[in-house]
Amino acid sequence: TITVWAMGEEGKALPKLAEQYEKENEGVNVKVQAIPWDTAHDKLLTAVASKNGPDVVQMGTSWMPEFVEAGALADMKDLVKDYPELDPSNFYEGSVETVQFEDGLYGAPWYVDTRVLYYRKDALEKVGYPEAPKTWDELE
Repeated sequence: TITVWAMGEEGKALPKLAEQYEKENEGVNVKVQAIPWDTAHDKLLTAVASKNGPDVVQMGTSWMPEFVEAGALADMKDLVKDYPELDPSNFYEGSVETVQFEDGLYGAPWYVDTRVLYYRKDALEKVGYPEAPKTWDELE
């Protein structure tokens, strides 16, 4: 039995994928627990403190350093030779950097997305901004 914690919409969709995985891998049981993003960090901290966490976890990349430092995540670097699909060369370099610390590899990128700012030009102009922000400082 493998226990997986997943957050948000992915957590809701993962049971169906796990079901297919179980069909293709006789004798393997995957238990998925969907966790809301707003409680996930605290739940993970509690799991680390109690030493009773999942076997596999979906994690926000901004949390990775904290959980690596806590010793909560296993270094997967040596698994790449047995599981070539985990090889960092299979992923975008920037996404791999979010799961690498010092010499270790602590995850596989789940997905990569691009964040975009949408705005109404007329509404921004009305409140005194003739153009959209170009830097994080301007946005703030």
